[in-house]
Amino acid sequence: MACPQRHRCTLHQQIDGPGALTPWKNLYCDSGFERCVRYRLATIRSPVPADLLPDGRTARIGEAQV
Repeated sequence: MACPQRHRCTLHQQIDGPGALTPWKNLYCDSGFERCVRYRLATIRSPVPADLLPDGRTARIGEAQV
C-alpha cells in the first residue's frame, strides 16, 4: 500500500519520477511508509523539515558531495 501522506509530502513530489531518488520512493512511499520518519511526524502533526529524509537523516541540499 502506498503512503497516505504522499500527496502532501514535499519529498515525494521531488522524487516522483525516474532518477537517482527512485529507491527512496520504492522503500518508503510505495510500501513500508510506516517506518518513514517523515510519515510518523506528519501523523502526529509535527512539522516535517524539508531536508528530512525518510530514514531520519538530513539531506545535504546544495552542498558539494565528494
